[in-house]
Amino acid sequence: MRVLLLAGLPCLLLAIVTDTDTRSSVAIELTMRRGGLKRRSTATDLTQTDMAYTGKVTVGNPPQEFEVIFDTGSGNLIVPGVNCSGTACTEHRRFDDAQSKTSRPHHCDGGEVQPNQVPNDLVVTFGTGEVRGHCFKDRVCLGDNMCAPAKFITAFEESNDPFEWVSFDGILGLGLDTLAQSQEFSIMERLERGKSMKSPLFAFFFARAQDEKSEITFGDIQKEKLGSKMFWFKVSGKAGYWQVEIQDIYLDDEPQSICKGCHVAIDTGSSEIAGPQHVIDHLSDKLAIRNCQQRSKLPKLGFAIKEHGGRTKLLSLSAEHYTHEQPCSLAFMPLDIPPPNGPLFVLGVPFLEKYYTVFDRKKRRLGFAVAKHAHEKPENFLEVTDLNVQHTNSTSKGFLSRSRGA
Repeated sequence: MRVLLLAGLPCLLLAIVTDTDTRSSVAIELTMRRGGLKRRSTATDLTQTDMAYTGKVTVGNPPQEFEVIFDTGSGNLIVPGVNCSGTACTEHRRFDDAQSKTSRPHHCDGGEVQPNQVPNDLVVTFGTGEVRGHCFKDRVCLGDNMCAPAKFITAFEESNDPFEWVSFDGILGLGLDTLAQSQEFSIMERLERGKSMKSPLFAFFFARAQDEKSEITFGDIQKEKLGSKMFWFKVSGKAGYWQVEIQDIYLDDEPQSICKGCHVAIDTGSSEIAGPQHVIDHLSDKLAIRNCQQRSKLPKLGFAIKEHGGRTKLLSLSAEHYTHEQPCSLAFMPLDIPPPNGPLFVLGVPFLEKYYTVFDRKKRRLGFAVAKHAHEKPENFLEVTDLNVQHTNSTSKGFLSRSRGA
């Protein structure tokens, strides 16, 4: 095996290839930017964010580069099109299909557009605006070596609010296939079918120190980023979200009995922790912040999730993860999604900073390990048994006997 540092893109692209196999993995550096994308609180759009982690992808041949959100709460690749003349588009890079030798227009709900046909379009609605676009099929690349032909949406109209002021060009949806317009729009499915990836999974590491780099890795797990054993949880529901069912919510070792049977979705496009109104109200009352000095005295916030084929684990967040420092406030927002897709809790960036998270498509499961951050000692997992909480050493190979999700 040889390790190659790829040149040609300003972000970090680390590809691992073998001499006999073209399957690879690639790590793309992510940049935290203010000015995220607001999304409706419905069954098709989960939550909202005022910041975003973005990275680079290329589309077309020769490649055209775009800064995108890698978003586990949506399913399509959307970029501005060259025929979009509004300021929401002209402030960003736009895809020019005429400059790509491999670009072909496609009906958004069907095949290639024939010379005598008019292509249909697609409308994607967000919390404060919408995108209207045509669909194309072309080469999409993550790094230099991981490429596949895929369908995507090029906007010919974007509302000024919020797209004029967002800091990124587009969105690359990484939800399960049912969130995409069709399987041909799912970038992960196309890469998997083309046998580009070493493994059909991707993983996020969100940095907390200035000398760390946030990354999304496609095709492999960066074991050096793990501060604990990896625990796996089965994805629940059929809506296409990366979600798991939780048993309860805890404050320190006290079960709150406020969200039994709820599901939690892991959403990389959210900077908040969102949940049903009554749950948020309950937690806000219990965790009321009257001054910033109180933050260090707040309890841990835990989500009890049954491990796939095992015991229930408590994935906990310290106050520094679920509060904002400036201004000093809780990082919560209400989100009421009715059944069958709700009630739903959404764990965004605060959760992903604490846990290295793996999204495994083949086995439809989520993996969590305490992230290993520079200058920080990894916090412990807890194990919940019959509502009794026992501490577990996060660096051990198994749970100690001295006497746990999206």
